[in-house]
Amino acid sequence: MCATLTARRSLTDGDAELIALYVALAARRTRALAAVESEGLLITETRFGSNGEPSSRRIKNPHLVVAQESEKTMLAILDRLGLTPIGKDKAKPTRARAAEELTDDEAFELWESQQGASQNDAARRTH
Repeated sequence: MCATLTARRSLTDGDAELIALYVALAARRTRALAAVESEGLLITETRFGSNGEPSSRRIKNPHLVVAQESEKTMLAILDRLGLTPIGKDKAKPTRARAAEELTDDEAFELWESQQGASQNDAARRTH
């Protein structure tokens, strides 16, 4: 994740907590799915009625619920970080590196984007 965000120039210091939360959720999901794998998607639950008689029924494994909730939150984190197809356009690049740190291609792309912005500004002023 960090490598992708760095390559896109969108990794910030503030992303650390989100990434740490994502990692914790991924570990929780892995443990929950392991339990589901060993116990099954459905488990038998025994309940006792008001007369004390037991009755059994099949229910969704609670570990599956934990995995699903973790996945929802993980997806939200990926979206906030700009690591989903929808979220990638929302992520804003961080400040550009100093010119001496840029490759020739990166420097040219930066120059081109600045030229385009300057031309757009000039066009707006003439209208």
